[in-house]
Amino acid sequence: MDTEIVGLDKNLKWASLDILYHEEHKLYKMMPKGFLPFSPDGYGNHYCLDLSRLENGVSPVVFWQHDIDYEDITQVEVSHENLIAWASEVLIEWTLEYYNYDGSEKK
Repeated sequence: MDTEIVGLDKNLKWASLDILYHEEHKLYKMMPKGFLPFSPDGYGNHYCLDLSRLENGVSPVVFWQHDIDYEDITQVEVSHENLIAWASEVLIEWTLEYYNYDGSEKK
């Protein structure tokens, strides 16, 4: 479903999390340091783990929009309570809207 996860596809511009992290934090200096981007949407926005809210080894997933001037980090939308919830919706549920479990396209 055209969802990219950094580090899993060698054809991506950002084939590793460290390269993407460096670009988003050191070159552009926009994204808060506690955000670990892992899935770009192709328009400059990213799903990120919010490591500043790490609790018991679990971080919420936030959706960082590059073109919004956030006054406070709490204004960034929490899209999912953790990475498992994000994967369940984005990778599985969204795919099942268009494809069957056997990979055939729904009509």
